[in-house]
Amino acid sequence: MSTRLGPSDALAPAAAGTPHGIARAIWGLVDDAYGLAARTPALTPREAHDLCREADVGDPPSEVEDALTFVHVPRWGYVCARLFTNADRDSSNRAALVSDVVAVDPAAFASLRHDPFRCFPPRSSGRRSRR
Repeated sequence: MSTRLGPSDALAPAAAGTPHGIARAIWGLVDDAYGLAARTPALTPREAHDLCREADVGDPPSEVEDALTFVHVPRWGYVCARLFTNADRDSSNRAALVSDVVAVDPAAFASLRHDPFRCFPPRSSGRRSRR
């Protein structure tokens, strides 16, 4: 099972009441190659690229419906990534993994009650599964 990622997913606004100290970047298929799809203005393109690489999980052997990674990285603080397989395929008909990565400083993470699931806005209603 995979999901369809549209522009509204990449540019989804932060959840209401999101504390300061959060940076977000999305890594996925861009022009038939993996690359940076979106980032918050607080990050330079290079910083967003580096942030996404911190949460890299490689190439999963099967499609991912919805997964979460969570690590503490000294440079970024707490790094959380929501992963899923995009319904769109590359030109070779291969599945493409999307990583929605959020870096949260310790103060912001404490305000989220130390819950990595609170680092993300709710899943977009436009993100549809394809069977």
